[in-house]
Amino acid sequence: MASDLRKSFEEERAGAIIAYGAEDCNRHIAELLHDLRFPKGVLPLKFGYVHETGFAWMKQKAPYEHYFASIKMVVSYATEVTAYVEKGKMKKISGVKGKQILL
Repeated sequence: MASDLRKSFEEERAGAIIAYGAEDCNRHIAELLHDLRFPKGVLPLKFGYVHETGFAWMKQKAPYEHYFASIKMVVSYATEVTAYVEKGKMKKISGVKGKQILL
């Protein structure tokens, strides 16, 4: 099952725009978020994106947690996050978990 999922992701990555280095990654992420009308900071990772299918993946060296003060939520990002993205929405997201903070 995991090998089938991995193979599927590799097939989806064909024809992708791939960014390397912090500056290039940040520029591509900012452009993608703007084009898709997502808030800044939602994808704070290195990434690749296939424009034709909307498949995007993000990688980082270690898991990461971010606190979004405006919605009082902690979001955890795994070392690899995948999703299909289009204007205003993401679907089939893997590697992201959200925790509501109650004060």
